[in-house]
Amino acid sequence: MRLLTEHQGAALPLWLSMACEDLRVFGDFATLTKKVKKLPQSLEGLIGQILDRLVAEDESKCLTKVSPLFALALHPGPWKGHMTLFSFWRS
Repeated sequence: MRLLTEHQGAALPLWLSMACEDLRVFGDFATLTKKVKKLPQSLEGLIGQILDRLVAEDESKCLTKVSPLFALALHPGPWKGHMTLFSFWRS
């Protein structure tokens, strides 16, 4: 627990909450310390790591289809050209 609370990212309550939840579902207690040490320091890095794990574990591939929406939410820009991101709904 001390290793987690002393992590640089733990200064952000959202980071700490998300890290705890991700570690809760990790389940391999033999390598838990190594997992905590490898956690990204930034919130963006942690969210990316969690999303990568979720996509890899998603057998339905639904997360892969909506991942462009995550990218759009993280980096909203002009709508010009963004409609191609939604083309998967037409298929």
